[in-house]
Amino acid sequence: MNTPTDDIPELSALLWRDHPEPLCLLGANGAIVAANPSFHHHYDFSDDALRGRDIGDLIDIDAPWPEDVSFRPWRAYGTLVNGGGDPERVYVHSQPVRSQPSRDARGRPAALLQVASQRHPSFIGSEQLTRLLGSLDEVIWSLSALTRDVLYISPAVTRSCGYAPELFYRQPQHFFEVIHPDDRDRIVRQIDALVAGGEGGLELTYRIVRADQQIRWLNTRLRLVGDDGPARIDGISKDVTAQTQTEAALRLREARYRAVVEQQVEFICRYRPDGILTFVNEAYCQFFGGSPETLEGTNFYALIPPEERLVVKRNNLRVTPDTPTVVHEHRGLRPDKSGYVWHQWVIRGFFDEHGELIELQAVGRDITRLKQTEAALRRSEALLRGVLDSSLDGIVALEAVRDDAVQDEALQDEAGQIRDFVWRGVNRRAEQILGATTETLAGRRLQEDDTIPLFELFTELARVVESGEPFDTEKYLAHRDQWFRIVAVKLDDGLTATFSDITAKKAHEQELSRLAYYDPLTGLGNRRQLEEHARRLFEDPDARGTVLYLDLDRFKQVNDRYGHKIGDALLEAVAERLRRSLRDQDVVVRLGGDEFAVWLDDTDHARIGATCERIVASLERPFQIEGHRLRIGSSLGYARYPDDGHDLDTLLNRADKAMYRDKNSRR
Repeated sequence: MNTPTDDIPELSALLWRDHPEPLCLLGANGAIVAANPSFHHHYDFSDDALRGRDIGDLIDIDAPWPEDVSFRPWRAYGTLVNGGGDPERVYVHSQPVRSQPSRDARGRPAALLQVASQRHPSFIGSEQLTRLLGSLDEVIWSLSALTRDVLYISPAVTRSCGYAPELFYRQPQHFFEVIHPDDRDRIVRQIDALVAGGEGGLELTYRIVRADQQIRWLNTRLRLVGDDGPARIDGISKDVTAQTQTEAALRLREARYRAVVEQQVEFICRYRPDGILTFVNEAYCQFFGGSPETLEGTNFYALIPPEERLVVKRNNLRVTPDTPTVVHEHRGLRPDKSGYVWHQWVIRGFFDEHGELIELQAVGRDITRLKQTEAALRRSEALLRGVLDSSLDGIVALEAVRDDAVQDEALQDEAGQIRDFVWRGVNRRAEQILGATTETLAGRRLQEDDTIPLFELFTELARVVESGEPFDTEKYLAHRDQWFRIVAVKLDDGLTATFSDITAKKAHEQELSRLAYYDPLTGLGNRRQLEEHARRLFEDPDARGTVLYLDLDRFKQVNDRYGHKIGDALLEAVAERLRRSLRDQDVVVRLGGDEFAVWLDDTDHARIGATCERIVASLERPFQIEGHRLRIGSSLGYARYPDDGHDLDTLLNRADKAMYRDKNSRR
């Protein structure tokens, strides 16, 4: 006949009958096959009262019973009602008997069940205390010191680790699996060492991997608890990620500060209000000659030339809680005593809670070359200013004002466009030209005053800055009755404009133009002017007109009898009568000698004839020239454009022939 132990030889190692823990064997269907004496003793059951009873009826566990208790190991907490009818909290640990699930209908053992009275920790039985511990941010937990099984873990583990407490009960090994792999072995070794020692506590800091794969830092305090040897490990774990990161950042910042301070080329020192140095960096030591050991503890002021000490002390007195930082400059003596250098110092004061100065920190740098450069720059600026102010040209400087705050999305493309210019400077000649001084112009907008001539050139000036291409124009300033050439050149994000007086040049050009297009004697236009006028008209396909060709009669006799002076005066008088006989839009020119031509913007025969008669009648009247009464006449012919010709030479030729026909007919 088979006994329960025939199917589970492993039980021989557990000393089935003499094992101190309550044990029972379960069938595949969850029915109790057998229980050891310790089980009967602990829970006051007879063998008959247990055999064949369903374990689920005997123990109400906190999680659902497995469908097949013989399939895999499992653990749970529950409540057992003992033989006397009293409920007890118990810890249930099931171990399969076979390596494969069993569906033995004969009730053969399928699993070994260990049922332990849950005497530790005692607070588990207090529902109110359990809820209180579950509300804490710290994770409260307890492990079996023997098996490392989770006896209790508070709900705060969900916030810290992202896992529900039930997972740790179902899978006790998960308690260690959440520890970061790089820290896990260390933590396990330290806990094993604590348990092996049999007493005491431990504080650990380590990383965990949350369910969402975030890395967090925990600080854990744990201790051994037990009456006769260690029974369990109780612990409190707190998330210290923020504190750990802050401490790490602080350590890194301090290391960087030390590295930066030692590597700085600036002189850095700290000293008490009485001047005693408490810290110096390498650069400070190199300049003043010494080491931290020889300089720290000495007086800061002793390293400053006597004539500069009062300046430094006065500046240190300016350091107050309201003005904790002061910048000043003073001269220092070279280490080899060969001369002076200039130092710039940034002094910062440190104060206690009462506003009392505790210490000063000074950061200095050698600005000797800067001082020399500034002095050279001032000399250069003075020289440049002298040159500019002695210039005969006006020079102005403008800075672009851009629109960088476009709010409307539809206008975003316009962001950064030049909206105006600000006056930055003018030389003396420009002040005279513009009628304004540097002081009145500085900071003003170009478009604020339309009396300043550059106002009208805003678009062109903006294009200079945007494109980088210079701008060159000529402008007449009415308030000075002068012509100026204005040349604008890009400079940074602005420009300079130069005003050159070209009034004489303009007058010369006008004189040249007059000589080129006008008859110097009569003031009438010359042949070139007629050609230019005709050229412009011929470009218009709809243009029409008539050329009159006029020759004076008896002019040669007057010229021969009275001389060229009278002849010239007569020609001037003829020119004046021609002007009065014609309209403003008609062009009358002197071709040479006593020959004249007129361009009429008209081709009507009747109107042309009327104009010709008016001219002839005007010239028939006697002329009074220096007491001489002179009578001359004129011959006239004309040709119409485009009927009689398509170019000026053809028209003049035909008009000339018509004029001779007129002259011959009247003879």
